[in-house]
This record gives sequence, C-alpha cells and structure tokens, in this order.
Amino acid sequence: MEVLDRLRLILSLESQCPRPPPPGRMRCRMIGHNEAMRRRWGGVSPQLGRSRRLLVVAVTMLALASCSGDDDDATPATSEPTPTVAATDPPATTEGPATTEAAPATTEQATTLATETPTSTAEPTTTAASTTTLLLSEESVRSAVQQFHSAWTECARQLPNCDAVAVSTNFATGDLSDALYVQAATSNDEGRRAENVDSRTITIESVSLDPSSNTAAVVTCENDGTVIFGADGTVINNTYVSRRIAYTFVADGQRWLGSTRVEQQRAEGAGNGLCAPAG
Repeated sequence: MEVLDRLRLILSLESQCPRPPPPGRMRCRMIGHNEAMRRRWGGVSPQLGRSRRLLVVAVTMLALASCSGDDDDATPATSEPTPTVAATDPPATTEGPATTEAAPATTEQATTLATETPTSTAEPTTTAASTTTLLLSEESVRSAVQQFHSAWTECARQLPNCDAVAVSTNFATGDLSDALYVQAATSNDEGRRAENVDSRTITIESVSLDPSSNTAAVVTCENDGTVIFGADGTVINNTYVSRRIAYTFVADGQRWLGSTRVEQQRAEGAGNGLCAPAG
C-alpha cells in the first residue's frame, strides 16, 4: 500500500501542468524552449515525453507493488504453520497422564501376586505339621518296631551273608546299632547259618510316647525257636526262648529308630506261656 500511495503522489505531481504564460509574453522563449526539448527527446514533444516517463514509472511502480504484494501475501503463509505446530503439541502432552495411569495397573498386579504368594507357601507348613503329627503317633511307633523285628529275622535267614550295615543302621541307632552290627558281622565271619527262622514272633504289649523328647518306650514279648548252625554243621543254639523286652525308640524327624534294648523277663521251652501267640 505504501508503494501505491507513492505512485499516486508522483502521478498527481506530474499531471499538474504549469499554467500557460499570458498571451504575448515569453512566447519566443517558450518556442525556443519547446524546440530544445523536442531535440532532446528525439523529435518528441515534451508533453509526449512526459507521458512516456509517467508510463514507465507507473509500470515500474506497479511491478514493485506486485512483488511487494506477493511478499506480503507470502508472509502469512509462512507464519501460519507455526500456530499449527503449536496446536499439535498439546495433545502429545495430554497423552502423558494416560501412560502414567498404566503404572498403577502393573503395580496392582504385582501386589496381587505378592499377596497370593503366602497362600502357596502355607501348604508345606501344613504338610510338615501333618508329617510331624503322624511321626509322633503310636501307630507309627508300632510300625517301626515291627520293621525292626522283621529286619533282624531276615538277617538270620540270610546268614552267612547278612547285610550287617543295613540291619544295624536302617532300623537302629546308638549303642543298639553297634551291638547289632557286631553280632551280624561275627555270624557272617564264622560262617553260621540259621533254620526255623519263621518261629520268631513278636507281640507289642505297650507304647508310651514322650513328645517333649521325641522318644517312645515300648514293651514287647518275643518268641524265638531259631536253630543256629556253625560252618561245620554243628548246632550252636537250638533253645526255644520267650523274652519280654523293653525298648527305647527315638524319632530323628523322619523315622523311629531303636536305641536301647533291655531283657526284662525270660522263659525257655516251647509253650512256656510267657508270651501270647503272635496275631
């Protein structure tokens, strides 16, 4: 707009022709002046030359105005994307809380899993309690006594190849374990063998538990008519005997083991009546 205003001002000034001189005054001077101007402009009258100059100036100013207008029009186009970019930035910032909200969900899941963990670990505790209760029951003690008696019977049946280590360690401990090992190992070394082993019977008369010390006092009555032969076939022992024996069994956390054995009463001969028939 400033360029156009300047153009209008120039045209206005150029269009204002000077007033012609009064008649009869300076006519010769004006004629000379016009002739000189005509020669200067190549035979063109000063008025026509002035029009051409105005036309050139007008075209030039219009061209400049057009370029200036284009620049003015281009300026908003360049500046317009800037607000657009600024407008798109806030949504990206707004999405931030959505990402932040996902974290509590993960935290809740972890908390849930952590809460459920004690439920899984509680089962072994219950199982351990059940095992301990079963171990300290009278029934488990009776079963251990029967296994102890059966293991020694099988050792006699297998002479002179009894597994002295197994029979003395799998079912006994302490001094009783040592005594069983020496007896079994000596019988093997001497080549002894046994017959009528099935005459060995046992009756469990009483079981008394002591949970505070994990021990049990057991009283049995046993019949034994086993016949023992030496390596040369001679009879070493063929006496039928009945005995009442007091045992102490100890729990090691997994099983009951015989630890002591004391003979309380003894009777010899089949049918002595000390022990009731095994049943």
